Amino acid sequence: VWGLLNLVPVLPLDGGNIMRSLVQLYVLRPAPELPLQISVGTGAVVSLYGLITGQWFLAVLFGWLGYLNYVELQRSAR
Repeated sequence: VWGLLNLVPVLPLDGGNIMRSLVQLYVLRPAPELPLQISVGTGAVVSLYGLITGQWFLAVLFGWLGYLNYVELQRSAR
């Protein structure tokens, strides 16, 4: 299960790093904030899924990771 969770496209997980590399490779205009935006959205969706299904650890973990990416997104906007 940990191996699958690690592939979810949320930074700093391995899936997030793969997603960031794919965005940098295939997006024509450089968009350094796009991987952070994808991470925030994915973290929110997985956290909501965890809340709905009663998987509290999943909800807290991905809520925290999504929040960290949101803070980094706000920092990069300045």
